[in-house]
Amino acid sequence: MHAASNNVAALPVAPTLYVSQEMNAVEALPVAPSLRSPRKMEVLSGEPTLHAQKLLPDGEAIPPRSKKKKPTGEEQPLDPRLLNDAAPTGDPFSDPFGDEVYEEDPFEKKEPDIPPLSDPLEGFNRSMYTFNDTVYEYALRPVAEVYRDYVNEEFRIALRNLYNVFLAPAKFVSCVVQFKFKKAGIVLVRTVMNVPLGWGGMLDVAGQEYGIVEVDEDFGQALGYWYVPPGPYIMLPFLGPSTARDTVGTVVDTLLNPLFWLIPNAEVGTPVTAGRAINDTSFIIEDKKALDESAIDPYESVRDFYHQIREKKIRE
Repeated sequence: MHAASNNVAALPVAPTLYVSQEMNAVEALPVAPSLRSPRKMEVLSGEPTLHAQKLLPDGEAIPPRSKKKKPTGEEQPLDPRLLNDAAPTGDPFSDPFGDEVYEEDPFEKKEPDIPPLSDPLEGFNRSMYTFNDTVYEYALRPVAEVYRDYVNEEFRIALRNLYNVFLAPAKFVSCVVQFKFKKAGIVLVRTVMNVPLGWGGMLDVAGQEYGIVEVDEDFGQALGYWYVPPGPYIMLPFLGPSTARDTVGTVVDTLLNPLFWLIPNAEVGTPVTAGRAINDTSFIIEDKKALDESAIDPYESVRDFYHQIREKKIRE
């Protein structure tokens, strides 16, 4: 019994031997913290696992490479199925952020391109724009600002409605020329309702009480409806941007305006025209200021904006 005890005492303790061997193994070959990873299991076992294998487009697994060494310069032939550029759905090796090809929607409504507007008179137009802008800055805008600050907005809206009543004949004719009979009927109904019930048209009874919205048509739009080209861009004195087509339309609209025939002479017509300009300007002072501040070239901005608005109205 004593001899056995001496033999046992001479042998190394098992835990100490285990730790010593593990430390030696770590120094020789690092051991991963976890052996549950499929890749680590494959390295330790020498056999490929299911998670470490790449899938072919048809779902078949690629056979593992041979462990035999090949002569230098010899290449392993690729499976022809791997040469397909289209990555299969669910392929773990495909790029999830790759570029996707989107097909155009055949039912999407596309807006037609607006043709460019010719400006052969740019030198004259720029001079006229400077003249109009000077009149606006030093005469029209200051008066309109004072007028806006001291005149109630409801009264200014009433005056604008009154001026629009006299545009009804031009709107009605323009709608009929374009075969827009529904809009022509709206113009007629609004006039019949607003003149007797709205103090001569100062109150928009048809719009506020019955939801009959005002129609925005003129003879220039009627000419555009019948494919009359806009012609060259023209900056008219006091009137602002226009085109050859819209200038003809403005003349027709003026002849259809009852005020043109009711006003006896220029002494009365000039104050009426100036009063309408001041009243209309009182609503757009801030918009005009924002446009001038944001535009690199105010002349081009006004020209392009006017052309886009006119073409849009013609196509509606």
